[in-house]
Amino acid sequence: MIQGYPRLYYDPARELYQTRLELAQIRQIMQQHLMVANEMQVMVRRNHEILTMIYQRNYGAYPPDYPAFNK
Repeated sequence: MIQGYPRLYYDPARELYQTRLELAQIRQIMQQHLMVANEMQVMVRRNHEILTMIYQRNYGAYPPDYPAFNK
């Protein structure tokens, strides 16, 4: 028996299984990133609304060069 050598045969079923596991992990990570990005977008939008409201109360107009988000 030869020891210390890599496998000399290729197992396509095992390779496919590993690929599917890796894709499932990547899909889960991408879903988590999407959830975080959506949460950040909501926070930015709320911050924009609060800043606009404060500016309107103080100056009675929208801030200059501060475009509103498309809602």
